[in-house]
Amino acid sequence: MDKSKQFLYLFILLLALGTAGWYYVHPNKTHHTAVDNDSLPDAIVTGVRLLKYNEAGLLSNRVYAPKMVHFIKDNISLFTHPAIVIYGQPNTAPWLIKSNRGSAIHGDEEIDLSGHVRIHQPRQGDKPESIITTEFLRYFPQKKMAQTSQHIELKRPGLTISSEGMQAFLDTERVTLLSQARGLYEPSTTATH
Repeated sequence: MDKSKQFLYLFILLLALGTAGWYYVHPNKTHHTAVDNDSLPDAIVTGVRLLKYNEAGLLSNRVYAPKMVHFIKDNISLFTHPAIVIYGQPNTAPWLIKSNRGSAIHGDEEIDLSGHVRIHQPRQGDKPESIITTEFLRYFPQKKMAQTSQHIELKRPGLTISSEGMQAFLDTERVTLLSQARGLYEPSTTATH
C-alpha cells in the first residue's frame, strides 16, 4: 500500500474519531415539547348514569349518556347524546332534556346542550304534554332553569308557540318567552251531537 493511501485511511479514521468525540461532548440538543396534561382527558366513561340528590335526600336530576370525556382544566365533561331527567315539585311529571351533544362546565354548575335539543314533559292528570325544541340550551341544575337566546318551538296539544329565546323554570313549570313570540291555536275537532 503506498503512503498516499495510508495517509488517506489515517485521515478518515481521525476524522471519524474526532466526529464521534465531538458528538459525545455535545449531545443532540433536540427540543422535546412537553404535553400539556390539562388538554388531555383524565377520564373516558361509557354507559354514564349520574344521579344527583337534593338536601332532603330526594332525587333531583339524572344524567344518562353513552359516552363522557372529562378534562381536568375547568372541570369540563363532554357528553355524547346526553339525556337529563329533572324532577320538580312532588306530584308533577319530570322533565326530560335530550340533545346530540352536551358539556358540563365547572362540574355541574351549568350544562350546555346542542344539536336537536328537545325538552319534554309528559302529560300528567289535567296537565297536557309539553315539548320544547331548539338547537342550543344552557341548563343550570341548581336552579332547575334552562335558557336559550336561539329560536324555540313550544308544542302542546292544539297549541304551537315559537319565540326567539326563552327561560324555562322547570321546577315551577313556568316558561318565559323572550322576543318575537307567535302562537297558533288549533281547537280540538271533537264532534258534539
